[in-house]
Amino acid sequence: MLNKKGRENSLHKFSGLFLNSKKGDVPSFVLTPTFRTLLALGVVLLTLLYFVNGIGGNTKFERQYYSRDIALLIDTVLSLPGNSNILYSYDKPESETKFTLKVDKEKVTMKDVGENYFPYFLKKDTNFEPVTIEPSEPNIIKIIKSGNNLLIKNVLEKRFPDELNCYKPKESINSVIIDAMHLSNPNSEFHNPGNSYAGISEADLTLKLGKAIKNSATDITIEETRFLERATEGKQANMDAPISLLDRIAKIKSSKAQLLLSLKFGDYDEKFYLKAYVSPQNYEKSYAIACQVLNSIGKKLYENDKKIDGLVIIPLNPEHTSSEDDAVIQEKDGLILEAGSVRNPPNDAEMILIAQAIVEGLK
Repeated sequence: MLNKKGRENSLHKFSGLFLNSKKGDVPSFVLTPTFRTLLALGVVLLTLLYFVNGIGGNTKFERQYYSRDIALLIDTVLSLPGNSNILYSYDKPESETKFTLKVDKEKVTMKDVGENYFPYFLKKDTNFEPVTIEPSEPNIIKIIKSGNNLLIKNVLEKRFPDELNCYKPKESINSVIIDAMHLSNPNSEFHNPGNSYAGISEADLTLKLGKAIKNSATDITIEETRFLERATEGKQANMDAPISLLDRIAKIKSSKAQLLLSLKFGDYDEKFYLKAYVSPQNYEKSYAIACQVLNSIGKKLYENDKKIDGLVIIPLNPEHTSSEDDAVIQEKDGLILEAGSVRNPPNDAEMILIAQAIVEGLK
C-alpha cells in the first residue's frame, strides 16, 4: 500500500501525460489512432450533412427520381397482359416547386428550372399521343392501358364536356394539302370572297387560318391547292384571282400528301360550331381523323374560355356529286373543316389556338 508521499508521486506522473511542461508540444492524445479516427468520421459527417442540405435546396434529385419512377411504371403497365388504370402522385404539398411532366414516345421528362429525363420502351403497335402536363393542385396522373392504346392524363384535367366518341384511334399524319372552299369562281377571273358579314369575308378567315396552320406545322409537311395569299389579293387584280375548281381538283389528285384539309367558314347565327364534312368513301378512317381534330380544337378553345356550342361530323351524300364540297373531298382522304361562322369568327388569338389544335390532332 502506497503511503501519502507515494500517492502524490503517482498522481504527479499520471498528470504529466497531459500537462507536459515543455511549451508548444502537442498533447500525446492528439497523435493516437483513436483521435485520428474520430477526426476522420467528423469530416465525413460534416460532408454528408452539407450534401444532404444541398439536395434539400435543389430539385435535381426529385426530377431524377420522378422521371425514372414514372418511366418504369409505364414500362410495367405496357408489359401487363390486360387493361389497367393506375393513379400516380408526384405532388409535394409542402414544397413550392412544381414540376411540368412531359411524356413523348421515348422518354419521361420532368422540368422546373432544369430538366431530367429517363427512357422507357414503347411497343411499335401501341397507340400513344405525346402529352405535356403542366403543374396543378395536386399533381396526380392517370396511366391508362386499353388494348393497344396508352393514355396519360392529369386526374384533374379540365375536360371538354362535348367531346366526341372517336370509337377507334386514327393513324398519324405527316403530310397535308390545304384547300380553301368557296373561293373559286369558274365564271369570272376575279376574286370570290365566299361568305361575308359586316365586312368580314370567308376568304380573309381561311387565309388567316391557313397561314396559322403553316406556322404551327413544324413536324408536318404542308402543301396548298393555291397560294392562299392570292385568294385575298385577287380582290384587286385578275392575275391574282383564285384558281378554278377543276384546277383545284387536279392539284389534289396529283398531290402525294396523306390528307386533304379543306377550310371553310359558314354563314349562320352567332353560335360557334365546329363541323367536319367527310366522304363516305373510307368513312371509318376519315371519321377517326375528323373526330380527333374536332376534339383537339374543342378542348383547346374550351381550356382558353371560348364557348363552344357543339361539334358535329357530317357525311357527304355521294349522290350530290355536283356540289363543290363533294367534288373536292372525293379526290383524297380527308375532311372539310368548318371552323365557325363569319357572323361569330374566332379572333386572331383563337385562330392560332385552332391552328395549333389542328396540327396536334393530326399527329
